[in-house]
Amino acid sequence: MNKQLGFTLLEMVVAVGILAILSVIGLQVYSGYIGNANDSVLRQNIDGIRPFQEDTKLRTGAYGTGTYSKTGAKTLTTSTGWAPTDTNTNIVYNVTLAASGAAYNITATAADGTFLTKCFGACP
Repeated sequence: MNKQLGFTLLEMVVAVGILAILSVIGLQVYSGYIGNANDSVLRQNIDGIRPFQEDTKLRTGAYGTGTYSKTGAKTLTTSTGWAPTDTNTNIVYNVTLAASGAAYNITATAADGTFLTKCFGACP
């Protein structure tokens, strides 16, 4: 009577194939979670700039403009007093005024190229 000790080559190939398929599915799901998290951070920080803009308009009569970058310009902090609470992320924030001055656009661009733009005020 021969006893089988271990797995056959076919059983190993099937097991590795199943693990590969599960890994691909898991990686795609994980990438989706990361993308959603990046979008949420951009949205949250843009919404965080808005009260500073409204305060600036009340104090000075005009919306502030500028750029905030972790490693570069911080003119947005100078003009409105806003700075992100998490300074570890490499996101660039840019605030521009509409031609009328009654509205402003905030664009947040992440290091991976993801960006989000929102308009506030009397948007066209």
